[in-house]
Amino acid sequence: MMFDKIKLLLPLLPRLGLANVANVAGYRLALVSGLIKKVMPAGNGYCDPLFHDSCHLPKDLFCPATESGVIGLAENQLKGNILYFSDQQYHVGSPPDWFLNPVNQKRCPDADSHWSRLPDFSDEVGDIKISWEASRFDWALVFARAYRVTGDEKYLSALNKWASDWAEKNPLNRGPNWKCG
Repeated sequence: MMFDKIKLLLPLLPRLGLANVANVAGYRLALVSGLIKKVMPAGNGYCDPLFHDSCHLPKDLFCPATESGVIGLAENQLKGNILYFSDQQYHVGSPPDWFLNPVNQKRCPDADSHWSRLPDFSDEVGDIKISWEASRFDWALVFARAYRVTGDEKYLSALNKWASDWAEKNPLNRGPNWKCG
């Protein structure tokens, strides 16, 4: 099996370049040996509010045509529904379950493990990229814009609650959300 892989990859070596192949091999060796875990140790989360109202931008910076759209999105997010990949809505909770793949409703079972020990794809969870989508913080812009447009504290509160929840549940270098740097 290993010989078949080598036989398949050998003709690609000149096209990929020796330096690129060496970088990938070094990275994989660092993962397997545990060196990455030593160089990037797991840490603790952060739980203080990240955002506050100290910015006083003129309201005329916003387009009135998009104000109702962003408020609708923010209200939907408050109900636990967020957009994945900018167009697919899933119910993930409020704040979201940061380890959920909403397509197949499965959670990453090793959410407290060092990220270097987690696979990119597993039969249990599927493609890790789907689980990452809530952690890309697209929802944060929606809450921030809705707060700026309306001045309603519930959006600023939700922004802080979700961000703090993410930081608490995703301590430094632990879990699948740290795997995508």
